[in-house]
Amino acid sequence: MSRKLLIFIVAFTLALVAFVVWWFTRPAPQVNVQPVNTTTEVTPAELQPWQTTTSPAVPATPEQVAQTSAKNFALRFVEIYGSYSSDAPYQNLKAVDYMFTSNFKQIVEAQTAQTEPAGGFYGVTTKALTAQVSNQTESSATVLISTQRQELFSRTGEPQLRYQDIKVTLVKQGQSWLVESAEWQ
Repeated sequence: MSRKLLIFIVAFTLALVAFVVWWFTRPAPQVNVQPVNTTTEVTPAELQPWQTTTSPAVPATPEQVAQTSAKNFALRFVEIYGSYSSDAPYQNLKAVDYMFTSNFKQIVEAQTAQTEPAGGFYGVTTKALTAQVSNQTESSATVLISTQRQELFSRTGEPQLRYQDIKVTLVKQGQSWLVESAEWQ
């Protein structure tokens, strides 16, 4: 290789490296953006029917917080309580027994001891849809929950879908809600 060609290749490589270094170390272009004030006051009379206004959030009252707490507790409980699989009999109830009062725990244990599992596979999945709180006091609440239940029997092979309500009575012990009763309607 000739000496001139070697010098040209080295010079070209150095120039290429210098360009790459310059390209990645150069400062980003500065864009001057001027803030634009587009806030306009609109009176309700000027709104079209499809437009809405937003109002500032109002803090929840202690009663609303207690009602939401009871409702959420009951919704979570019902989805587990209402689901069952013969592959793991009554494991759903064992999973939520910490949510029971001692009285309700005794009732549930007595019912499960008397119930014989059906032959073949049986499973039910419960989904809580809506909840309405009624008769709420500081220490108790009654929640009516609408559910969707899907049952599967190995004999039929076809899942059956039904809607069923359940009334859950809660009592407050300390800061926690506990289930006093649960009655399918």
